[in-house]
Amino acid sequence: MNLLTSQEAATYLGFKEATLRNSRCTSKLANIPTPRYLKLGNTVRYKREDLDNWLDSLNAYAVCQGEEA
Repeated sequence: MNLLTSQEAATYLGFKEATLRNSRCTSKLANIPTPRYLKLGNTVRYKREDLDNWLDSLNAYAVCQGEEA
């Protein structure tokens, strides 16, 4: 299992770390539900597979909205 830190996940997704961190409170990132994450003690980690699935859902949302992702 490949776990990424918040900074690594933000870079992977193309967002600032603060944006990703705030999205965990708002439950929205780019107007869709946030990527899944793991809370391990005081740290947050993201599975690369979950980030890839989130990116796929972002692309699907853009297509449904008539936009190009």
